[in-house]
Amino acid sequence: MATSGDAIMDWYNGSSEYDVSKGTAKGDSVDSKRKAKNYTTLVWKAATKVGFGVEGSWVVAWICGVK
Repeated sequence: MATSGDAIMDWYNGSSEYDVSKGTAKGDSVDSKRKAKNYTTLVWKAATKVGFGVEGSWVVAWICGVK
């Protein structure tokens, strides 16, 4: 089972797949795009609320207020 620290590191490691200057994933692979999307989901400037929970072995995030 993953720990909350594992989930945080998995999210943070997605930053290496995100090209800030272009606002897109660095690679064309599904994995690169998934990691970049997961990373950017939590760094959206317009996000006003975020919630976290645990479902089985999954850490779930819910992001609200993004237009």
